[in-house]
Amino acid sequence: MTTTTPGPGQDRPVGPDSPAVTVPEPDPATPLDPPVPDPGAPPDSPPLDVPPLEAPRSEGGVALALADPGAGAVPHSPEVAPSPELAPLEGDVEGDPWLVVVDPQRIFADPASEWGSPMWADACGNILRLLPRFEGRTIVTRWVPPVGDERAGSWVEYMRAWPFADRDPEDPYFDVVEELRDLPVLEVSAPTFGKWDALLPITGPAPSLVLTGVSTDCCVISTALPAADAGATIRVVTDACAGSSAENQAAALQVMGLYPPQISLVTTGEVLGEG
Repeated sequence: MTTTTPGPGQDRPVGPDSPAVTVPEPDPATPLDPPVPDPGAPPDSPPLDVPPLEAPRSEGGVALALADPGAGAVPHSPEVAPSPELAPLEGDVEGDPWLVVVDPQRIFADPASEWGSPMWADACGNILRLLPRFEGRTIVTRWVPPVGDERAGSWVEYMRAWPFADRDPEDPYFDVVEELRDLPVLEVSAPTFGKWDALLPITGPAPSLVLTGVSTDCCVISTALPAADAGATIRVVTDACAGSSAENQAAALQVMGLYPPQISLVTTGEVLGEG
């Protein structure tokens, strides 16, 4: 409530010898001073300042889409804070962290695939536990074979060495696994094992990333090292990652563990504050 500052001559002390003051009749056309507020009444509530929702971003050169095909806009604002009942992640200086699920695709999860991980089932279970903690801030990546000008240099020989994976990028073998399909997350596809270049337009520079996915010794480590080198803070959730074998998993984690404090190794329980 706005109060009126006394004008010139108002609130002057009046003594016994002061001349009589004639008070003019109020002019009906002049508005009266606002009433004095009741001290016991609750204060007026200011209007809420609700920012408009942002439209989904479209970045050139990066396949960016909502995993839920029925959604017409980003289902959750990137500014959504972590659930209060879950433990905060210490050391985040660039805002709330992003959960990145690296390449949870049939080609890496199918036990019959030449690239299938025997550790995927356990890792997927822990990824599902993490999803509520990062509601509105989850990115799922997909690897697709390089085509056209993308298939250059060593990629030519690589695809010759693995002809079973040399398929159309829209082949169902590159689909996200059923357990993680059609979730309200952002999805990016790239013809490289490392996904930092595809993540950067979404997360911005120097983000905090919580990495999970498959395989630890290929796509996960290929994402973690360039991201950390660019200034990102990386937490690799060891039990939410699946290696091509237990030995290769251990080797990849050992390498990534050589990069503290840029990269740290954590468990699902530690991320969720379960002690």
